Amino acid sequence: MLQTVDLPIGMLTASTDPALVEIVGHAGFDFVVFDNEHCPITPELAIDMVRAAESAGVLPLVRVVANDPVLISKFLDSGVRGVVVPHIETADQVRQSLRAMQYPPHGPRGWDPATHASRYSNDYHARMSEALTETLAILPIIESPEGLDNVDEILAIPEVDTVFFGPGDYSHHTGVAGTEAFATSISVAAERIIEAGKRAGKSIGVFPYPDLTAESGRSCAETGFRTMLFGADLNILSEVYCDMARHLDHTPRVLQ
Repeated sequence: MLQTVDLPIGMLTASTDPALVEIVGHAGFDFVVFDNEHCPITPELAIDMVRAAESAGVLPLVRVVANDPVLISKFLDSGVRGVVVPHIETADQVRQSLRAMQYPPHGPRGWDPATHASRYSNDYHARMSEALTETLAILPIIESPEGLDNVDEILAIPEVDTVFFGPGDYSHHTGVAGTEAFATSISVAAERIIEAGKRAGKSIGVFPYPDLTAESGRSCAETGFRTMLFGADLNILSEVYCDMARHLDHTPRVLQ
């Protein structure tokens, strides 16, 4: 679903303010990911964020805190167009997420036209629910050696067209976070997952590393990653504010 441009770029948003979602869209990003895993973005708050994304022409997705069918269903009712699922280690976990996104008889998702996703219309829901469900994106994140070992099976799932690699959590799983071994370990893992994507004919996305800059994104693209998820927005905003203070000869308190 993301592969409508050569190198899709997205922004992870930690803020609950729909204005920042609009800014992401107007800036030209292809998708925005609401972070429910680490931030207080609930399905209730997501509705206005989805509206902001729609108004700005950017695809709204959510990273859920758990592979939970009830949580996934609630976010889909708010109107998000796909689910980013962290800490995926097996193909069965992806199938569990996919099932949660489906209406009976294929899955447990409840049918309700009184939602933003259904445009609050019985007729729209009846006409469009099947077609809209077929276009929902499922985006697993590989963040552990076990997930990397099973990436070929995960990529073989027809509904998966993009898999993300999470270098930060992967480095913690392997014990190299903050050590000199980080670069080598992540480089080896990146090569393995990129080659798996090539074998499957599918895209491998990444949270650009080692920092939040466009230069890191370009470097990751040159390595072979085909989708970029930057962020989070509040980290970038903090960097901008701190840089402004430094240029005005102030020391940011976060560094004290």
